[in-house]
Amino acid sequence: MSGTGLGSLALLLNHVDSFAKLLTPHDDNGRALAAWIISAHRTGLPHPQSFSRGPQQDQDAAIAAVTHREHDGGTEGVDNRTKDQAPDVRQSQLPPPPPPHPPRITATLRHRRT
Repeated sequence: MSGTGLGSLALLLNHVDSFAKLLTPHDDNGRALAAWIISAHRTGLPHPQSFSRGPQQDQDAAIAAVTHREHDGGTEGVDNRTKDQAPDVRQSQLPPPPPPHPPRITATLRHRRT
């Protein structure tokens, strides 16, 4: 059912709109997300098919994201500690720059006329 032109744009718009409705958490969104994934695969359009692979790979997290109002978007196993452990580098803590190099002395050769 691969479409071209305005028909495929309308189909893409329909899928984007139906996914946007899933972003407001609701108890029925788990079933609606599963139906959206199936529908996205059947469109024949590459972008909805590609995008739907993410929620399909981790359906539990995707369903939690669209059904639980308390869900903060965090993912299990993600290490965010690197942000907290980043060194505090301020201009006053940096070592002074090295002294400038002395001007380069170049010799010029003069040719004598004999």
